[in-house]
Amino acid sequence: MIAAVVAGMIAYLTGNAVFANHLHLQYAAGTRELAVLCAAVVGVCLGLVWFKATSAPVFMGEAGTLALGAALGTTALAI
Repeated sequence: MIAAVVAGMIAYLTGNAVFANHLHLQYAAGTRELAVLCAAVVGVCLGLVWFKATSAPVFMGEAGTLALGAALGTTALAI
């Protein structure tokens, strides 16, 4: 979840021309949409933690963790 937050921040900062210029980062057009994807990943992880803390009616199997890892890896490559 922390990796998704950091990747989302980097995607937003490099996708915004004003912030990228101010922070001396290379501007990458189209990466602000990846920040939305990272926010969705963080929301999914928070929802899983919320329902997992009280009891275990919801669990993430191997397919869910592989999908989250693939989303973060693809986001990292795209940034």
